[in-house]
Amino acid sequence: MNTGSRIDDILGAIAVVVLLIGTATDNAYVMLGMSVTALILLSVFFRQKLGSGAILVAIVAAVTATAISVVALMQ
Repeated sequence: MNTGSRIDDILGAIAVVVLLIGTATDNAYVMLGMSVTALILLSVFFRQKLGSGAILVAIVAAVTATAISVVALMQ
């Protein structure tokens, strides 16, 4: 049984939950910090899997959070 795919799925789900928690705080600085931290950690620990499956979902969630927080900070 390959458990690697389950770990990747859990990581993707955690990234989406972090995006939602960052959005719920209603603070653009917190959301920006959380998303940048997620991007850095994902690129350090999962560099070889960046374009696949749930890791891609986590990257998209972090980039989306970064974009939303930058737009909110510009207003």
